Formats: sequence, structure tokens, C-alpha cells
Amino acid sequence: MLSSSATANGTISRRPNVYTIGSCVVASSGALLFGLDIGITGGVIAMPSFLEKFFPDILESQQDSANTGNSNSYCAYDSQLLSLFTSSFFLAGMLSSVFASWLTERHGRKASMCLGAALYLLGSILGVTAANTPTLIIGRIILGFGCGFANVSVPVFLSELPPSSSRGALQTCFQVFVNIGIVFAGIINYYTSRVDNGWRISLGTFIPPALVLLIGCFFLPETPAFLYSSNNVVKARATLQQLRGAGTNIDNEFASIERDAQEAMKFGNFSQQLRTLLSRPYRGELTIACFVAIFSQLTGTGALVYYTPVLFSSTSGGNESGLAQAIAVSAVMLGGGLTSLVVIDRVGRSPLLMAGGLSMAILQTAISVLLLYTVDPYSLAGPSPAASNVLLVLVCLNVYAFGWSWGPLGWSIPVESQTQSTRAAASTFSVRVTGII
Repeated sequence: MLSSSATANGTISRRPNVYTIGSCVVASSGALLFGLDIGITGGVIAMPSFLEKFFPDILESQQDSANTGNSNSYCAYDSQLLSLFTSSFFLAGMLSSVFASWLTERHGRKASMCLGAALYLLGSILGVTAANTPTLIIGRIILGFGCGFANVSVPVFLSELPPSSSRGALQTCFQVFVNIGIVFAGIINYYTSRVDNGWRISLGTFIPPALVLLIGCFFLPETPAFLYSSNNVVKARATLQQLRGAGTNIDNEFASIERDAQEAMKFGNFSQQLRTLLSRPYRGELTIACFVAIFSQLTGTGALVYYTPVLFSSTSGGNESGLAQAIAVSAVMLGGGLTSLVVIDRVGRSPLLMAGGLSMAILQTAISVLLLYTVDPYSLAGPSPAASNVLLVLVCLNVYAFGWSWGPLGWSIPVESQTQSTRAAASTFSVRVTGII
């Protein structure tokens, strides 16, 4: 980070103060919730007590595989009801993103984050107390609605709050907190898998961060950009001064916010702004927002992390071993996110995207070849210990590359490439594309 430089009227903010960093951290609780879902769900569906309660057919299929020794170990999880349970979260998030964008643009980033936190809280309570499959799935759908609101509003909030010199690093907080959530989820699943009905504890882990975000929203500042666009000019300037620190020269930055807001006001309400995003002059920005989100998902790393416990349970011969290796994988991906936090504003976006994409292409090819020649899908016998260790190393290297490249940039580029007039609408598109893929 660059240090502040002096001017005649004060200093120019080059790095965020404690208040700005703290606000970004609290807002990133929304990303922590998303990461928890990725890690918790992938681990919970591998727990026998959870399957016995809600998906007994899968558990019976696993037991048949153990008895016969010749069934496909992966097909034990082939269940439409289980697919509905896992996919309903993303479908609900995709559907809610449109209303979330309208709320974010009309009533502010805080309002959308607050509603997202409340929905996460309600969905988690339903999941913890679920006595039957319909209640479990309804809770999952409500969690998905919360995800839609949080995943639209939090990236916009993180793109507007920090100074430009550190915007990339603080936007990376979103992916870093996703990774932290995945790590915590893996650790929680590892221990709750040993407890009767431990899946209830796992599904309850959404409650603390949801409360942090819900309560924190009452203390977070609204972004100066939104305040100005809401004709609250005096408060917008006062908030910006508070975020940059007393004695900091904010004239140039406030003038930039003023220009962007006045430009955004020309496009009227959210539906008009959505049409603006689809118009010819903005198709370049829309293309960037969509394709970065698409390729971030097509790297396959998200699905790989989601089903890591199942993958390693199948290849290493046990649920507990699979959960332990999932923790290692998620911890390495967190390391990649922390690496991105340091280098993103120094190296730039394009070099990270190219290097990360090339690295993952090579590593995933190696993973595919290894599984092809060492795993018999119609046998319960997994690969040799040496092959299992090589597989773990390759998966860790792959998620590390994702963690410092397409992971964080898949969230930040679709938002930061937009003007204020199209930022919320573009965030909607990226969330919907992510849900579809």
C-alpha cells in the first residue's frame, strides 16, 4: 500500500483507516456465510446420521456397495431428492438476486445486507430444527434467498467503501471470507461427524455470523456513493470524511463520486438502469461481468471444493478421512486468498487471471489422468496410498491457484468494471450467472 501524501489542504487518503477496514470485515460476514454453506453442505451430505434421517435410500445404497463390493462408489449419491436439497440453495439465490439488486439500488447496500442476514438466520433455524425433508429443503431455500441478497450487496459495498488504491485488496476480502467459511465448516464437520445428530450442530453454524452481519448493519456506514445518489449530499461528504479520517483531503474523491452519481441519476430507477446495462454502449462492461463470472465457475474449482468430502471419502476409504482432507484443501485455498490480498493491487487483474487459468488447466488435467489410471469406479478399493497423497497435493495446488486468481476476481471484476449507474444491475447478472453455472 502507498502511504499518504501531504497537500495544502490536508492529506490524500492512500490506505484505508481502521474504521473502513472494520466496516469491510463486518460486511464480509455475508461472504463467510456463503463459504460456510459450501463447506457445511458438502460435509453434511457425507454424514451417515444425516443420510439416515433424510435420505435413507442413499445410505442403503452405500451399505449395499459395502456388502457386494462391486457397486459404483460414486453412484451411491445419485438421488434426485439430494440434488434438490443441494441445488435449491443456488436456484433460490439466483432468483432472489433480481429483487436484491433493486433493493440495493433503491434502499441502500445496508438494507440488502440486513435482509440477507435475517434470511440466513431464519433458514439456519429451520435447518437445525428440521424433523422432515420438506422442512429441511424449505430452510435451504430460505438460506439461498439470503445468499442472493448478500452476494449482490456485499461486493457492491466493498467496491464503494475503500479508497481506490486499496480497493482490490479489500474487495478480495469477499473471497478470503468465503475461504475462511469453508475452513471453519470443514473443522466443524470433522468433529460433529463423530456426534449423534451432529449435522444439526453443523447446520447451526450459520447463526453466529448471520447475527454479526444483522447487528453490524445497524452500525455500518452507508456508502457515500449511495448517499449522494439519494440526494443526501451533506451526509455523503461527512461519511466519506469519517471513512478517510479527519484531516484527509477528500475533495478529488468526492468530486469523482459526484460525477458518477450525477451520471447515474440520468438513468432513473433500477429497471431503467438494467436497460442501460443491456444497451450498446454498456455491452462491453456487461460482457466482462458475465464472462468473468462464467469462467470463474467453469474452472470447476467451486464444485471440486463443494464435493471434496465426498471425493476423498470415496478415494481414501472413510468419511472421517475425507473430512480431514477437505480441511487441508480448504486451508490451502484460504492461503491462496490471502496471497491475492497482498498482490492484487501490485500485479494487476489480467496477469493473475492468465497465470491462474493456466495453472488450473495443467493441474486439473493431471488430476483427471491420475483418477483415470488409479481408480476403478466399480470397485470399493480406492487408489494406493501414494496415489491418494498425490491426488491430495494436486487438488491443493489447484485450489491454491484458484484462491489467488479466479476466485476473488470472479467477484470483484464484475462489480468494479461498472459505473455507479450499472453496478447493482451488473452484480445481479454475475450472481445469476454463478447460480446457473
